[in-house]
Amino acid sequence: MGVKGSKQGEYNLHLSFDIFGFTYRSIEITSIKEGEKLSRHTVRPGEIQLGDRMYGNIQGMEHVLKHGGDFILRYRTKGFHVYDESGKKINLMERFKDLSAMESMSLECYYHSEGKKRPVRLVAMRKTEEAIHTSHRKMVRKLGKQRGKKPSAEALEFNQYIVLATSLAYTNEQILELYRARWQIEQVFLRLKEIYDLGEVPSKNDDSVKAWFYGKLFLAVLAETIMKKECFSP
Repeated sequence: MGVKGSKQGEYNLHLSFDIFGFTYRSIEITSIKEGEKLSRHTVRPGEIQLGDRMYGNIQGMEHVLKHGGDFILRYRTKGFHVYDESGKKINLMERFKDLSAMESMSLECYYHSEGKKRPVRLVAMRKTEEAIHTSHRKMVRKLGKQRGKKPSAEALEFNQYIVLATSLAYTNEQILELYRARWQIEQVFLRLKEIYDLGEVPSKNDDSVKAWFYGKLFLAVLAETIMKKECFSP
């Protein structure tokens, strides 16, 4: 969230959302210095945590497993390395290169944490050519705004695939379908920003920002509750 009149955002909104119950789990406002991470949120036994590349790291996975949950997280090349049974680092591009569009594969591998070898499973699917071109354009445009940076050849190659790290033994199709459900969370953020005008906050005072935000959130929850009531008449 940005402050009106400021070119740089001053606050981060950390939100956990139950996509099946369609309810907010946890909400926190912090300064932009505090990044997003899975350990910020409570994990209940038996839950499946879904997250994009930002959450694809060892600390987040360990947090989920420690509390009896499972995860499906978007894997990023700089998040962590994976190894085979013998401890040799796996060249993922070499493993994925023969996949055709919309074809998926599963890879049982390991990551290292606190000197121990931990199992993890990667599920990869090659995008369609149209999706590859679209994601490449977005990557180039996004990096171009950062002082004219260009994506590396490795990043462009890896971006041809959707790669998910998971602790679940579901089929590839089930893992990919569950991850697609994460789009519901994106829709929640879009509604909060567009309908309830959460893009910019009116003050730099922490207490005022929180009061303003929670007032907006109360309005959003009230509106969502009313819309769910079938007996409510327009």
